[in-house]
Amino acid sequence: MRFSLGGVALALLAWGKAEAFVTVRPNAFTQSSSLSLSSSDNNESKNIVIISPPSGIGEVSAVEAAKRGASVRWFVVGSSSKVSFSEGSLAEISAAGGNIELAGSDPESLLLAADDSNSAVPALTSWCGKSDAMISCLDLGEDEKSSQIVDSMDTNELVQLENAVKVATLEACKSCSGVKVAVSSVRDLEDDMESEESEGGGILSSIFGRGVTIPKTVSEAMGSSCVNLRHGNLFGQPTSSKEASPFIGGPRRDPILRDEYTNRAIRIDPSVSVYANPALSSQTRSSRLSLGEAASLVALKAIPSKPSTDLCIASLRGSDILSEEEWNTEFTRVAESTAQSAGASSTVLFTTDFGSVPNIERLADWLGTKWAPAILRTYDIAGIRVGARPVYASRTSPNSVEIVWQQLVNFESKTVGKMKIDVSDSGLVASRIAGDASQGFGKVSLKPLSGEDILIRSLADAASQAVEKGLATKSKVKKAKKTTETKAATTIQQTSTVVSSGSVPPTASAPSVSSGPRSGARRSSERSRGSRKKKASPPPSNIDSEQGFQ
Repeated sequence: MRFSLGGVALALLAWGKAEAFVTVRPNAFTQSSSLSLSSSDNNESKNIVIISPPSGIGEVSAVEAAKRGASVRWFVVGSSSKVSFSEGSLAEISAAGGNIELAGSDPESLLLAADDSNSAVPALTSWCGKSDAMISCLDLGEDEKSSQIVDSMDTNELVQLENAVKVATLEACKSCSGVKVAVSSVRDLEDDMESEESEGGGILSSIFGRGVTIPKTVSEAMGSSCVNLRHGNLFGQPTSSKEASPFIGGPRRDPILRDEYTNRAIRIDPSVSVYANPALSSQTRSSRLSLGEAASLVALKAIPSKPSTDLCIASLRGSDILSEEEWNTEFTRVAESTAQSAGASSTVLFTTDFGSVPNIERLADWLGTKWAPAILRTYDIAGIRVGARPVYASRTSPNSVEIVWQQLVNFESKTVGKMKIDVSDSGLVASRIAGDASQGFGKVSLKPLSGEDILIRSLADAASQAVEKGLATKSKVKKAKKTTETKAATTIQQTSTVVSSGSVPPTASAPSVSSGPRSGARRSSERSRGSRKKKASPPPSNIDSEQGFQ
């Protein structure tokens, strides 16, 4: 395999052979300082290891970290790939004092046991060495509209590639002493939680790994203390590539910008809250440029992050590039909101506001005795035959109602989860809480409970019914007050418009109503008033005119 960097080719290793893993450095390559690929003299630069397939989020993270002066070692996992950087990206890396080193291996060599002569694992461990931070992801870099790379690979090849990335991440993490960032999809959150509860790993090793322990997810490979950055449907391509273009279909008379240039604004939320809402998680779109930049900032400790943090980054409309201060503000906001809700041990599902609630207990009683039993008797809820389902509702306090989910396990009913509806003087809040801890359901379920979406939609209708029944008043939208601008009275100064030969002072008399350019003057013609026309006066008689000449 050959990597081309700004037109200079670098042969790194023959895929599948450990002895070819030694980096071959041509003389022209090592002496070219403009490529910024020699070791940096900056003592403050951090050594960052990135494990990923070619292109995609891995390339964005490597370039962004190098642009901030870091020493990046990017290990590319793939059978055959080409990595090329534009001259502009290399110039920015050189100006910042950063550097990028590349190496890689095919997936099959990484899935061999370490004592195998053809295994690339020992060479990987030696090349990565000690690092201050690490980033790992499984993104292949394909566009969401045209997945040509995925289509050219069968299922076994995709599984091997993902497993090879996990194995390489597991081995490289052993020498990492700093921040570990795992970039994965929000749909993998359930697998990460299951791997924490079980011992995990090694299940697929006998099928694909040939004796190598394969972690279930990238987060499991990095350990429980890693920072998880999750994404929705990915879009966008790295701008550091030579083939990158901001326009769709090239330059046109009416150019169309790509989504990664028009969706630069971001919103960060806890991954649990995004995953708990299926509609929200399916509609979430994330830019590879934003994810790669966020991963590099977290690895360099440019933005605050705590171990075991799990966040989801969504891209929104906006063409302005985010600064580090704006990234800090967004990460701080979500950290504060997570800390406030950490003690509640619940996931908020629905909120609505009222103008006022005259009697909180009366509204809670109506929800518990009228609304909830009617919904639980509907076909959509009563027709759930497999797994847990909502069974009954109960009043736990004067202002709250709980709907209980139960499941029959070994002919015993067990409470697996609950939905708690809290009524206040200003609105309703519905949240998912844990089930019976004594029966093994003491954690809040990450997956939506069966029939939960039906109850949420019905609860929105119940809020409207509460207003109609007089149990609550509708919230009023405050209209912005119109500010009346007071215009200052301006005094009219009379100035002379005639320049005379002598110094004649202008008259200082104040203007009056009677004075003016046409005061007292008669109009030359009558002004028409209304749409009705007056009759024309008859012409003078000829007799009078003839007498006047005699």
